[in-house]
Amino acid sequence: MFNGGKETYDEVRCIKLASERLLSFVPFCHGQRILDVACGTGWATIPAAKAIGENGKVIGIDIADKLMEVAREKSD
Repeated sequence: MFNGGKETYDEVRCIKLASERLLSFVPFCHGQRILDVACGTGWATIPAAKAIGENGKVIGIDIADKLMEVAREKSD
């Protein structure tokens, strides 16, 4: 189901809003290690990686491999 919506997934506003809200509650620290389960196209994963800096590590996983492809493209 999610792989089928690869092209339009990022247009679903409630996903973006939920990710932004989640990020507002996270006390990020430089060098932190984070696992983002069900990361989709990286709405939370990519900003989290920027927040923790180069010494940190964020791993995003998702059952929808097509959404992971989009997340990888966006993170480059």
